[in-house]
Amino acid sequence: MNKFVTAAAAALVLAGPALAQELPSGFSADIGAKHVSIDGDGESYVLARIGYDFGSSFGIQGDLGDGFGDYTIHGYMMTGNAKIGAFIGFDDEDTIGVEAMADLSDAVMLEGYYATNDFVDTLALGGEYAFSPTLAVTASIARIDAGANDYSQYQIGADYYFDQVPVVLIGSVGQSDGETMFSIGGRFEFSRNRTTTSARDRLFGLGW
Repeated sequence: MNKFVTAAAAALVLAGPALAQELPSGFSADIGAKHVSIDGDGESYVLARIGYDFGSSFGIQGDLGDGFGDYTIHGYMMTGNAKIGAFIGFDDEDTIGVEAMADLSDAVMLEGYYATNDFVDTLALGGEYAFSPTLAVTASIARIDAGANDYSQYQIGADYYFDQVPVVLIGSVGQSDGETMFSIGGRFEFSRNRTTTSARDRLFGLGW
């Protein structure tokens, strides 16, 4: 297990009480660290997101290290319990896409996206079921079209929310192109408002 991510997750738990300050109304934000292993080859990541809702109809969000580029910008419309939007990831090869998410109930969230660049197209679905305020089960599935290398990816996992601090421990197992994949990490939530990409990033093994 990567020592960096283990130390980062522990630091999030210990620092939680000192950092636990609710953001102003309309904001959502989180930051964390994660270790991902595919067929025994592991890498560690630091990820961050911040978003702002302009009233109840429109919002924006910025991501760092989410799998679509060095940074990604989202814009979305809100209606009821759903968000529908588009995004662009900035890197050597920019990625554009559309996305949607919906809270079907207090316990169930579903999410999907389509993303494309000059090298790969991805169609994906993800979801979350909260058994309690502290425990949620997650799942995701994707189809990746990378020219001659088309493959599927899926994961199942769990999120554990601490009672007294806004810290979440995360983990998942699955397969990517027939190879075993697992991830473990943690994040600090500056706001309980849900970001637009909570399930989408899991499909890359990078995010939440």
